[in-house]
Order: sequence, then structure tokens, then C-alpha cells
Amino acid sequence: MSAPDDCYRAALRILNHRFNSAVELKRKLRAKGFDRESIEPTIVRLTDEKWLDDARYAGAYVRTRLQKRIGKLRVRRELIAAGVAGRVRVVRTTFAFDLATERGTGDTRLEPALDGGSLMDVGCYCISGLRLVAGEPARARGEQVVGPSGVDVVFTGALSFADEVVGHFDCSFVVPRRAGLEVVGEEATILVPDPFTPRTLGIDVVRPGTEPERIPIEPDNSYRLELENVSAAILGEAPLLIGREDALGQARTLDELYRSAA
Repeated sequence: MSAPDDCYRAALRILNHRFNSAVELKRKLRAKGFDRESIEPTIVRLTDEKWLDDARYAGAYVRTRLQKRIGKLRVRRELIAAGVAGRVRVVRTTFAFDLATERGTGDTRLEPALDGGSLMDVGCYCISGLRLVAGEPARARGEQVVGPSGVDVVFTGALSFADEVVGHFDCSFVVPRRAGLEVVGEEATILVPDPFTPRTLGIDVVRPGTEPERIPIEPDNSYRLELENVSAAILGEAPLLIGREDALGQARTLDELYRSAA
């Protein structure tokens, strides 16, 4: 039997155990000693035969992880680690709304004395999303527009991460409500249309030349899930999903953005 046939049979045994993304399967086949000349045609054959389907894998993965009460943002990060998008190149986040229209001009988020501003409010979600996907930034640079009250009403930033990943975000208090998270990989793009205050549930995987694949997410109460995790951590039953080190990393990034935009 030829090496490609051996590789194909080995791949089927792996897939018979559980779904794998194409990247995961390649990694496992390499670990078994198969070379690129055997692996690549195996991946093509399995894809043609519908044994290998990254969109189906992503859907099954999301459903399984959410059933285990794993947070949606963490699920997105794990999908990326599994190689659903291929090598990640760019991560974008956005979160904005018209504060004066929705809450009035007297809102405390417009007060400099109370550390108001779009970056300290909706911008924190954007930074957290970038860091969750790409890790801690090596460098962060920001630009801001300061409003009449003296706080930033528009803030944008560019961040550089390990493995040549570039991050970009924008946040604002003076534009219509919008939010999103986009992970651009060499093989696919992962789109989350409403990542921070989920009203539109689902994750889209977009591949060249195909229709977007929607991965549905069952609705749940994010605040209750957060409270359950904190309660479990206090009781010593589970670690905090977002702990002290994450808070320090967030603070360092915000500080660097403010300094660069001053």
C-alpha cells in the first residue's frame, strides 16, 4: 500500500474518534510521520468526500463548548487556535453608539473627572476582544477625537501582536450603534456580528468563493454566566475565566493607548 493510502487510512481513524479541523488533522498526521506529499492529497480527498468540513467542525465545537458553559469569547479563541481560519493575520473589533441620543448629554461617561470617554467605556470591550484572540500586544498606538466636555468621543487604535498578527479597533460615542469582531485568516474569516452585548446570535465562517456558514449559538444570560463563574471561583470549584493577570494586561494596553494619543 502506498504512503498516501496509509495516510488516508490513518486520517480516517483520527476522524472516527472525533471531528478535527484541517489544521489539526495535518498536525496529527505529521506527528505520525507522514510527509507533505502524503498529507496534502489526503486532506483534499477527505474534503471532497465530506469527511473533513471545517464549518461543520466549528459548529459541532461551538455547540459542545457552550453546553459545558464555556464563554462565547473563549469559544471563538479556541476555534482560532484549532485553525478554522488558517494562520491569523488581522483582528478587528468595533463598538460604538450615539451616547447623547441614547442617554442624554448629562451622562457621566462624558465627565473627565470620572474618567469618562469612549475608550474607557465601549473601547474596553474592543481591547479585551483583541487580546483574547491575539494575546498581549507588543505595541499599541492610538488616535482620538476629544469632544466638547473634554473626553474622547472617538478613539481608534492599531496594535501589533506575536506571530505578525495586527489588530485594529475603533470605538465612539457619536455614531449610530454598531459592534463587531472579525478575525481574518489566510484560509477563512470568522465574523461575530454582535460580540459584546449579544442580540444577533451566531458566528459566521466565510471562505473564498462560498456562502458564509452560520454557526448558531443558543441564547443565554451573559450576566448570569458571569455570576456563576465568580461564585464557583469563590467556592474553589473553578478558576476565574478572567482574572488578575488579564486585568493588568488590559490596564497596560489602555495606558499605552492613552499616552500615544495625548
